[in-house]
Amino acid sequence: MKKSFLTLLLVILTCTVVAQPLSPLNQEQLNRSLVNAKITKGTGALLTATGIVLFTTGLVMLGNSPTECDMINQYTYGRCHVTEWKGGSQILAGLGLTTIGVPVWVIGAIKKRHIKIELAKYQGSASIYGIGLKIRF
Repeated sequence: MKKSFLTLLLVILTCTVVAQPLSPLNQEQLNRSLVNAKITKGTGALLTATGIVLFTTGLVMLGNSPTECDMINQYTYGRCHVTEWKGGSQILAGLGLTTIGVPVWVIGAIKKRHIKIELAKYQGSASIYGIGLKIRF
């Protein structure tokens, strides 16, 4: 019973994957997609750069935080670890932004490259890397 259910499930999933038609995009749609891919790539680069700056700032704050607290006043004891918490939170925020930014940057660059290759068929004598052959005598 389990094998037949699993087989039926795989057949249904295969049919739904095959049943999705590929619709070719025209030049105007490709140009809009190219603009969106450039925006995605720029957003990813900005997120990555911001994450690296936050991470570096957090490391500096954590490195410059006081190692020992002054026990003279009971109210200052709670404030001496503030730079450690701020530095640690900036490190975590920087790691999070970089973790999000790098894949967005890569996805935008890959989409941009694929769209440029698709746009080459609408341009007369376009020279795209990997397409065409030049023979010189």
